Amino acid sequence: MGEVMRCIDVLAVPSTWYDFPLVIPSALEANTPVMATDLPGMNEMIQNEVNGLLFERYDWKELSAQIRRLVEERELLKQLKAGIQPVKTVEQMSAEYLDLYAGLVLGENNGFIVFYKKRE
Repeated sequence: MGEVMRCIDVLAVPSTWYDFPLVIPSALEANTPVMATDLPGMNEMIQNEVNGLLFERYDWKELSAQIRRLVEERELLKQLKAGIQPVKTVEQMSAEYLDLYAGLVLGENNGFIVFYKKRE
């Protein structure tokens, strides 16, 4: 999939679901900007006009306008590519979630058995 992502200029993800599509981090890992629906999950990975472009759900006119911008504003694609940060690995994301959950358990101190020690 990485080779396919590297061969395209931008990936459009016009999802109507509250979703965390794995195709978005795959595109970002290949340094391919993403146009995505401005919904939770997707807008947590895409910063509008930094590493991609967001548009409202069901708004095909806004999606069309974003595509037109990419064609007319020659530097926009370069700007979006420059804004892509390294993608977290599965191991990094897992460690962050475990730290978050451990903090919640330890912070509330309401009788939960701690099965994970927070990293120091």
